[in-house]
Amino acid sequence: MTIPSAETARVTVFVAVDPATAFRIFTEETDLWWKRGARYRFGEEHGVIRFDGGAEGRLVEIFADGDVFEVGKIRIWEPGSRVAFSWRGRGFGPADSTEVDVTVSADRLELRVADDGVGLPATVSESGLRNARRRADDLGGTLEVSPVGERGTVLIWRVPLG
Repeated sequence: MTIPSAETARVTVFVAVDPATAFRIFTEETDLWWKRGARYRFGEEHGVIRFDGGAEGRLVEIFADGDVFEVGKIRIWEPGSRVAFSWRGRGFGPADSTEVDVTVSADRLELRVADDGVGLPATVSESGLRNARRRADDLGGTLEVSPVGERGTVLIWRVPLG
């Protein structure tokens, strides 16, 4: 799969903050870091992506006219240490989703993404994976990508903190 160059730009900012502050920024300012573009948003006019309701809540996109699209459900909400949620892409069916789990501790950040959908094709452009692997290596961390079942994929990105 080749992604058009307009969709591949990345900007990363590392800020030294405690896990509670990082969690607050990640969950309260979601729309600032959520990827733009039709593949990542859900209406003709892009709304605001945000976590709504904390534990037992949901991830939503709220539009200017008041309509709300449920992007996913919050599975785990542990302020300062962990948030896990499901995410549905624009073309996903009602039962399809990707599970995202972000864990922060005093010494490590771990991002786990599990998809039981189509998995990785036999011939995949590794530009995104290569960048994630390089970024993990640069930070003294690791990237693991593994098939799950017949169609799924799990990605685990870990980097040390501090």
